Parts: sequence; C-alpha cells; structure tokens
Amino acid sequence: SPLSDRIETEVETSLNLIQKFMEVPWSAEHLASLDASVFCLAVVSANKARLVVREWVTAPVRSSLQNLMRYVEGLHIIGPRGEEARAFAINDIMETLRGSNPNIVHGLLRTAYLGYPVPSGVLESAVRRMRVVAHQSSDNFRKAREYHIIASAAKLAMTYGEKEAETLQELDINRDNPAYLCGRLLAVLEEVQQRASNFKLNVTVVERYFGAASTSPITVFPGLLRLAETAHLPKLRKKGFGSQNMKMLIQDICAQLDKQFPATLTLKEQGEFMLGFYHQRAFLEKERADRAQVRTAVQV
Repeated sequence: SPLSDRIETEVETSLNLIQKFMEVPWSAEHLASLDASVFCLAVVSANKARLVVREWVTAPVRSSLQNLMRYVEGLHIIGPRGEEARAFAINDIMETLRGSNPNIVHGLLRTAYLGYPVPSGVLESAVRRMRVVAHQSSDNFRKAREYHIIASAAKLAMTYGEKEAETLQELDINRDNPAYLCGRLLAVLEEVQQRASNFKLNVTVVERYFGAASTSPITVFPGLLRLAETAHLPKLRKKGFGSQNMKMLIQDICAQLDKQFPATLTLKEQGEFMLGFYHQRAFLEKERADRAQVRTAVQV
C-alpha cells in the first residue's frame, strides 16, 4: 500500500538547524547580504478564537546570528553522564523549570535574538527547581534530563556573554570558587556513599542534604566528611572500590577550600554550587561508564 512505502525521515529540531546554520562558512558576498537583510520574529498566542501578536522583533540578520551564537554557547553544557555538550530550546527550559512567567519567555527570546541580558528570574527558577529535583528519590532518565536542562539554564544566566560560557561547559578542576568547590565535594561524597553500599541506597546524601549544602555549606559538610571518613571510605578499602582515589579527590577539593566552608551562599553562589555539583557528577558518571565498557571488552 502507499502507506507501507512511505519514506520516513528524521526531523531535526529548530535549535539544531539554527546551530548548523551558524556554523556555515560565509563568503564576503554572503556577509554583505546578511548585513542588508532583516530578521523578523512574531511572538503570538491564542486569545479565544484569535491569534494575538504579543511581540514583534526585527534585527539585522548578521547581528541576530551573532546573538544566537552567544546565546547557544551560554546554554551549552555536558550531559549528565558525560555526553557531548548541548543546548536546549526555550520551551524545554520553561517546562523543566515549571515556569509560567511570560516575561521570562519573552526575555529569553530577546536574549537569543537581540542580545538582551538574561532575565533575572532564570537563575532563581533554576536554583529552586534543582533543589526539588535533587530531593527526589528516583534517579531515572527523566531526572537526569531535568538535571541537564536546569544546569544549562543556570549556566546561561551566569555566563552569558562571558569567557566562562565556554570554559564551564564541563568540569573545571582549576576553578577555585568556594561555592563551585562545595558543589563538587557533595557529588564526590555521594559517589563514595554509593560505592560503599553497592549503589543500593534508598536515600543518598544529595537527596537528604542538597538544600542545606547549597545554601549553608558550613552546617553540613563537616558532618558529611566525618561520615565518609569513618563509615564509607573504610568499606571502599575492603571492597577495593578505589578508596584511595576518592580520598585524594576529597583532600584535593578540601585543600582548595582551605577547610573554610562558607556560612551562607548568595543566589549566584548557589548557581556556582549547582554547576560544580553537576559537572563533578557528570565526570564521575562518565568514568564509571568507561570502566564498565573496558570490563565488557576484556570479557569478550
């Protein structure tokens, strides 16, 4: 039948198409035409039986492309298991952040196409949503995706238009920001706890302490470090689960902190904490996956 002979094609998302368009090499002739061309965008919404134009954006095509490149670079961040860095569409971001504020949507559109500053509500929404997701007990695909999108939104809000938009796409072991280091440390302590229990815990230190650790580190980390030293690391030594590497990593992070945990963290510092936690966790997840792949190859 005609239906059985139908050719199926993979439809790319508009964001992927935009990225490919930005990567096309332009000749001098094409650049001149970009300067002379105007990009137009209509933002519409339904109002009973009518469509209402909420916003009308016009800008030279070349400047729009430059703004888009800056915007996408701000969003780019490594995947939750170390996958290649990527960005997300505005509707994905708003759905994950559980945001219903139309001003944030319009603000992100202006950032993307006109180069406006990122709306102030993005970072606050990302920090709040990360706390909620971190306290959820299930660690399935949906939770990993939410982590990815939330971290992407936070990174955009914190690094848009800055050099850090490129350097903070993945773990930066040289970043000495105390809040970033605290986030890294929490991810390492969770890894130690998980290994000690053969990854069979009902509740991890992240699910129990993320909120307190990301707002008032000094109230949480001394106790978590004692717990790791007395309960979790000894189990790793007995099982041969890389206790020495984990201990050295903890010591390295604590040395950079000089054992001075911040009393409280501002909103931006909480964003730093989130990125440190997310980056370190993704790095550890990728290491674990790589080790499993090597073991499988050896067995074959």
